[in-house]
Amino acid sequence: MEIKLKPEALNSKEINKFRDSKRFLFNDQSINNEILLSISSFEALKQLEHDRLLYFATHDPLDQHNRKFIHDIYPIFTSLQRILNLQQSNLSTYARISDLYKNTLEQHLSSCTADNLLHWANVYAIWSFTQLLYFPFDGRGEGVIAEELLDWINRVDVAPTSEEGLEITSANTPHEHDNFWPYIYKCIIRGFHKTATQPLHSLLSHQTKSISNTAERLISLLYTFPRSTNYQFEHDYFSAHKAWRDEAKRTLSSIADLSQYADEFTKDVFDDITLALQLLCGKKSKIFEVADDWRECLAAYGLFVIPSLRRDDIPSVLEEIFKEVPLDTTLPDQCIEAALANAETTKAITLCNEFDPWLVAHLTDLLDKIGAVDHDPEFPLTLRQHFLLQYADKLASDPGLWTITLDYYAQCGVEGASRVRALIVRVPLLLDVKGDNDEKMDGDDVFNETIQTNLPNLTRVEEILSICQEYALEEEASEVCRNAAEQLVEREYYGLAVAFCIRAKEARKLGRITDLILEEYLNKGEKVFSSLVDSIPTSLLNVTTYSAGDMFDDGHSNLEIERDGTQDASARALARDPAVSSRLAFLARYKDFHSSLKKDDKEGAAILLVEMLTTEIAPKRFWSVLLADALPLLEDSEVLFTLEDAYELLRFLEDVHTGPNLKSLPTIKL
Repeated sequence: MEIKLKPEALNSKEINKFRDSKRFLFNDQSINNEILLSISSFEALKQLEHDRLLYFATHDPLDQHNRKFIHDIYPIFTSLQRILNLQQSNLSTYARISDLYKNTLEQHLSSCTADNLLHWANVYAIWSFTQLLYFPFDGRGEGVIAEELLDWINRVDVAPTSEEGLEITSANTPHEHDNFWPYIYKCIIRGFHKTATQPLHSLLSHQTKSISNTAERLISLLYTFPRSTNYQFEHDYFSAHKAWRDEAKRTLSSIADLSQYADEFTKDVFDDITLALQLLCGKKSKIFEVADDWRECLAAYGLFVIPSLRRDDIPSVLEEIFKEVPLDTTLPDQCIEAALANAETTKAITLCNEFDPWLVAHLTDLLDKIGAVDHDPEFPLTLRQHFLLQYADKLASDPGLWTITLDYYAQCGVEGASRVRALIVRVPLLLDVKGDNDEKMDGDDVFNETIQTNLPNLTRVEEILSICQEYALEEEASEVCRNAAEQLVEREYYGLAVAFCIRAKEARKLGRITDLILEEYLNKGEKVFSSLVDSIPTSLLNVTTYSAGDMFDDGHSNLEIERDGTQDASARALARDPAVSSRLAFLARYKDFHSSLKKDDKEGAAILLVEMLTTEIAPKRFWSVLLADALPLLEDSEVLFTLEDAYELLRFLEDVHTGPNLKSLPTIKL
């Protein structure tokens, strides 16, 4: 694989010098086709300018024109995997799935650009040929195959064209047109027998009676040629074909007698008619002469030479054909088709890998379902897993396809599961992407509740966590929540960050966030502080309030304690951890304290203040703030504190003044 870097890491003239310097290029590749390269050395060398450069590159990028096709194919792929898991699979079912793939490919062709139309047309040809050979609609594939081969070759390689026929029939004397007989021959071996009769009618008016009579017999033979699709039973078809061939041979014999007496002006016409009859009689050498490639030969064999041709007969027939019409190895699509026809599926898959990543992944997946793919027990991955992972890695280079990528990874055993875990924690959270309000997830959506509006867009986070739950990725879900919490803290959405810290079971980060909320109180006042506390999911505050014990069951709390067990279990478990519950409980109680003051419930405020200190839920660095809050209550004309409470306040005041961390306490403006 060659990757061109801009700017160049090294030019061709510097390679030898670079090697002599005992340096080497170190690269690290991610799962989404990104490569990081740097210059390194095993020895301590003087650092040069280019030693400090990092090079980022992407190899094998995804063609953006194919994104719609990828989305259209995706549900077919997932349906196929579900069918297998439900044990509802049989050859007919796989044939229907294959047909869905084929139809989607056909639709994709209509949107292809001129640059990639030929490539996707070849992909379509390979897929439809695989379906013809390995996924017959009847679920058995035991019948004759000539008509299916003809239908396939005529669909993927149109010949002759209708324009050619129109040009010939529009001529004053069609049989004198230079392309007259080549057109007739092509119509015959492609099965367009009635089409061939249209220009042949011009020979009926030929001045030589023997030619016009012979042309009439040729036209009759073309009209009466038996087709397997017109017969219910094969033995009836074989009998009709034998009788028809006997008649064609008699006609050919009579022409041989007539051509002996033909003059120089009519002999060429007799020779041309003779060749047409030889094709109809199944003369192999003439089929090889007229056919453009082995595919036409194979279809003609089934139509004229071996009317009983079946799928199992194809390899032996191809062996004979390739002796006369060698396979063009410069055409990768035909090489793949030839390998498929010879039942060399491993070879076909290998060639597909060099041809198209989508094709090799999905073709191998489908062939593997019917046991047509060999596996090496010494190789850690099956061919199916290997190529699906390879395709998924390509999808991973497009961040917008991450959900599809995960589903492909998930179908690939242990290695696929590993890549699912690696990718899902790297999916961008897109918190700043604008979205409709009904598409946003607020903080309590993590625990199935509703809180404030005007929040960042958490749709992507919700989607990621849902997938983590689907795949039982607890550790990865925690990491996603940690990342979400960090990004929300950066944006000062502290309440939401608390919810994600709980989900991530990150007590330390939660402590940092509660400290930041308290800092907001010191810097911006009670109103901002209360709004931040309100943004914390009430389920978390309720759990922590309840977990703090009956000491809060005094009728003064404005929080409604939920005991119905509806909250997320992991949230409740962590919220009841003393290190966590005390921090959240303090925020809730301190907000209640200010609410009581606003309601002029000074007695309730005094009780709350003392409780926050004596139950030790208040951070020690915040004691001075609480003591400052106590001053107006102490100065009130009404006695709000008991003697015991007053002694407690004095004890805390002494601790504040004599404590070792006095300098670290916040400065309070009284």
